[in-house]
Formats: sequence, structure tokens, C-alpha cells
Amino acid sequence: MKADSRIVVLHADLAGSGGFDKVAKDPSINSGQAPSMNSGGQSRVINVGVAEANMCMMAAGMRQVGLLPVTYTFAAFGTNEARANARLIDVNCGHTRCAILNDCTHAGLSVGEDGETHQERNYLNLPFDHTQVWMLADSNQAAAAAEKGLQLIAQGETSVYVFFPRSGHEQLKTPKGATIYGKDYTFDGMMDIVRGAGDETDNVTIIATGIPVHDAIAAADRLWNEEKIRARVLNVSCIRPIDASAVIQAALETAHIVVVEDHHSEGGLATQVADVIADFQLPCSLRRLGVNHYFPSGSDKDLKFLAGLDDESIADAVQDAIKDEVCGSEDAFVTAVFALATNAKLSRFKNSVQSFIDRLKSDASYLNGLREIWKKRTCPVEKLPTNKQLREKLGEETMLGEEK
Repeated sequence: MKADSRIVVLHADLAGSGGFDKVAKDPSINSGQAPSMNSGGQSRVINVGVAEANMCMMAAGMRQVGLLPVTYTFAAFGTNEARANARLIDVNCGHTRCAILNDCTHAGLSVGEDGETHQERNYLNLPFDHTQVWMLADSNQAAAAAEKGLQLIAQGETSVYVFFPRSGHEQLKTPKGATIYGKDYTFDGMMDIVRGAGDETDNVTIIATGIPVHDAIAAADRLWNEEKIRARVLNVSCIRPIDASAVIQAALETAHIVVVEDHHSEGGLATQVADVIADFQLPCSLRRLGVNHYFPSGSDKDLKFLAGLDDESIADAVQDAIKDEVCGSEDAFVTAVFALATNAKLSRFKNSVQSFIDRLKSDASYLNGLREIWKKRTCPVEKLPTNKQLREKLGEETMLGEEK
């Protein structure tokens, strides 16, 4: 806010929770006025009260007169109480410059002791046309994302919802202890490989967003140290629009994907990944770890354990996933690649998949290597289970809560 006097923060009576109470008292920020505000010397941190929907519309109006508005509240309120007006702002972003930056904290189980009413599990499910949805993994990445977010709303045609947990966390680090998101990092919304080799030697891919990225990294390190399983971990900072190229690459290189999110498995990151898999006929397995029901009041660590989002539970899920052999063989790979460009034209992911298509077109050795890997996955006909064996396998699994 010191760098640009046009930045204005509106909050729904929650300044202290977001640290804006200190900002409001900072004379270096509030001694001057933002352009277009009257001469009353108002604070650039404005308490609108418990009125999240009005807050969004006030922010959109401020953007139209040249300010750069940021709204702040908890995820449960920013996505539910304000959703109708966020939709109207999204519609109007197609016609005028009214984009806003929505800063929502206390997402998912991180609310801990606040209980079920504050456990917002569907915050990522905002399928708007002119609104991006972000979730950052540490404060360094968040700082870079803030710059990008302000750039977008300065252009005025794309709003941003950005989500954070309540609980604290360390900076993401490499296996050698170096900070991943350093001072030279620029936020671009692409998935970042934070563990694994990023090539065909990875055995499985864990796709995560937010705080679960830390647990996914711990799980990957555990799997390598104890089982010599190399897990690729992708940090997804931008859920909408998602980096479809990274998903397709992971599917074709590792054949196993596990999605981890502090969010309902329906409508969030896992749904985005599943849509990519479906749109492009990808031969891979998919496991979803998420918050699929409400949990009682408790510490964020205890709730994470109960939901199966701790590093040990993630490692167990990964080992289960790679036991499910994907014997798609060469024909499944060829089918997916042959139809890739055609499917891209019909998919909402067409823009973000182009980089992977370009790689396949330009790098013959990479395409050859992938094809050879999938040749080795072919299951001999004589080893295929008979229909009797298929029925027996189906009979081994019982319905939830049903005794054998």
C-alpha cells in the first residue's frame, strides 16, 4: 500500500484477523489520500461491517473510479455471502473495468477450533469467466502473487479470489534446505515441481494446493527415504484456470495421480484434474484426498489427521495407488496423443494445454521415450483376467457399511 496510493482495503469487521488493523494505524499509509477520495482524509483501510456482498460491490465501484480495491474476509463468508455479487462483477468484467482482488483467509480445516460453521470446504468452486482462483503454499509465493493480482485488477478485466489457511507454515524448501520461492520468483500461475525429477523416472504424481503441499512434500521425502519411490509433487497455485499441460505430462509420465486438498474432493482441485483426464482421454489412475464431510472443533493438526491429509496418510494413499497397475499399453498412449489436438479444440483447457502439444511436436526424443515406456505396460492377452475372475474381484468389494 505504501508503493501505490490507489490501493484500498475493505474488510468485513475482521481487520485484526488479516493484519489490517496494524496497517490502518500506520501513518505512512493513511496520512495521505488515495486518488478520487474526497478531502476528508479517510483511512485506506475501510470497515464495511458484516456486509460481505455490499463490500464486493463497493470495491467494484472503487475500481471504476481508478482505485485498486482489495476485499478481506474469511473464506466461508467471501464465497457464500458475497457469491451473488462476485458473479455480477464477473459478468461486468466482460464489459467494463471493475475487477477486484478478494483476499480470503481461514480456508478449510485450518480454522481448527472455530468448528463446522467456519469450515468452508467449497471455496475453490468458483467457475466464473473473468475470475481467477488462487491458493498459495507459503508467504513468499503469496507476496509474488499479490503483485500479480494487483496487476490484473489494474488492467480491470480479471478479478482474483486468493485463499489462505488460518494456520502458520514455513517457507517451502528443497531437499537441501534452500528456499524454493526466493526474491527472484515471479508468480505465473503455472504448476511448480517442488519434489521429484519431473521426468519419466518419477513413479507417481501428487498434485496439491495450499498447506497440503507441505504435507505432500513430507510424504514424498518419506516415500523416497523409506521405499525408494520417487514421487513428483506439483504445487498448484492457480486452480482456475488450471495448468492442464502439467496434468497431462504427469499422467503420461507417471500414470498415477493423487490429488490432495484442504477442500471437498467435489468441485475443487481434484475435479479440475479429473476434467483434464476426461477431456484428453488420459490413461492414468486418480485418487482424491480431501475434506468430504464436516469435522468437529479441534486443532488444525488433529483435524488434518482425521481427514487423512497428514503426510503419513498421503504416503499410504500413494503406495495404494501405485499398486493399481495401469496396463494401458502403447495403444492407449497413442490414442491419447493422436486425439490431443482435436480434444484441445473442444476443451475449456485448450489454452493451457498448448505448451505440452508444442513439446510433443518439437521434441521427437521425448515422444519416442514416452511411447517406449507405454509399450512396456502392455499386458499379455493370456494374463488378462477371465470374466469369472472379474466377477470374483467385484464380489470381494462390499458396499460402504455392508458386511461380507
